[in-house]
Amino acid sequence: MKLATLLLSLCALQCAHGLVKDEFTAKLKSGKDQLTCSFKFKLDGSEVSSSKVQCNPKDKKATFNNVHLKGNVVKYLISFRVNLNKVKVVKVAIASPCPMGFSQVCMPSKDNQCGYGLEEFCPSGEKSSKGTGECTCLSTLIVEAALKDYVNPLGSCESGCVCVQQKCDQAYHWGYDGAHGPEHWGDEFPACNGMKQSPINIVSAGVDTFLPDDLSFGNYDQIRVAQLGNTGEHYPGATRLVEGSIKNNGHTAQVDVIETLAGDVGVLSGGPLGSDYQVLQLHFHWGSDDNQGSEHTLDGQSFPMEMHIVHKKVGEPNFLDVEGGLAVTGFFFEIDDSDNAAIEPLVEALTHIMNPADDFDMSNSDFKITDLIAGVAPRGHGEQTLYSSYSGSLTTPGCMEIVNWINFIKPIKISSAQLAKFRMLKDGEDEDVVDNFRPTQPLNGRDVNFYQT
Repeated sequence: MKLATLLLSLCALQCAHGLVKDEFTAKLKSGKDQLTCSFKFKLDGSEVSSSKVQCNPKDKKATFNNVHLKGNVVKYLISFRVNLNKVKVVKVAIASPCPMGFSQVCMPSKDNQCGYGLEEFCPSGEKSSKGTGECTCLSTLIVEAALKDYVNPLGSCESGCVCVQQKCDQAYHWGYDGAHGPEHWGDEFPACNGMKQSPINIVSAGVDTFLPDDLSFGNYDQIRVAQLGNTGEHYPGATRLVEGSIKNNGHTAQVDVIETLAGDVGVLSGGPLGSDYQVLQLHFHWGSDDNQGSEHTLDGQSFPMEMHIVHKKVGEPNFLDVEGGLAVTGFFFEIDDSDNAAIEPLVEALTHIMNPADDFDMSNSDFKITDLIAGVAPRGHGEQTLYSSYSGSLTTPGCMEIVNWINFIKPIKISSAQLAKFRMLKDGEDEDVVDNFRPTQPLNGRDVNFYQT
């Protein structure tokens, strides 16, 4: 057993709600062995209220030894033991914050790299020969004026590249292709590189063991929907992902339910869940054609669309910050020759949300969730339903691993004409919203259980 120590300075973003990044990863190597550790923190003001480290592979155990804060720079001294004969100590340099109104400007490190939260700026077009890693805080107005004039913020006596702090009001735009596609999400959101990510390929072939089931959709017939929107996925009542903190180049059609539902309305319970969960919203993922679009796959098969009904854990105000904070029921769609009358009210409403950030009042709509999932999800009338369950994550940034997934095997019907209307929506770049699905992620040894009513 060897003791490895990481010294990290974590950027406390003193802008846009004063949020602190509280998740990141580091890798340790010893010969052919590689250990990936994820670190999570919760801050209560200036104090660390909780902390957690998890390393994979799972047989490489890791526990915290010490965590502390110092000054206005959040610093964590992390010690942990791992089952490796020799551990190479890795230092992860993460940008320190400056006071409000100031931006950090640093010389590149000795390997000419900019630290976390910093972007390279090279007015001379050549790499700097100085590799000190030293930083200073300059007025943001001065820094922005220098960048605009394409000069070094540190003055004419300096040459080569510098590292400058990203603007606090500059939201990260993520999407489903190109430089901001799913393969790059982990660069900005380390949790997206985690070991319990979603979606996955659900393997049902050959399954002959089903666990007892008492999953209940309590009073779903009394759910009242509020509005339909062409927006990024959001979670009413949450404070962690707020409007503007993450902007989304790939949108979805989302139906929010009213936030004042009675306590026993829209409650998901039983089955693999150890708690009650109340419905928040539902949204859709679809493809550019009828051959793809679902996020999860079934025995390697994609479906043209997938619906997610999102529920928050009852009694948990910080449901985006705790494991099991959300329960999401996933439903596949398959093409049928006839229109599905249950989804038609929603399809008709799509014409009112063609542009990003559009929304439409659904309070007087005939759309009912119970009608849409009838015959697929259990309603206590003797229908036989089959679903899988596993522990996973959000399928969009920040990919937090907090979701109890319940995926129903039997698809819902939809016609090609109805599905085509989803593809008429436009994103922030006036492109069609299509293929807004994340590819399947490795299972990494997780259990997928099957239940049958």
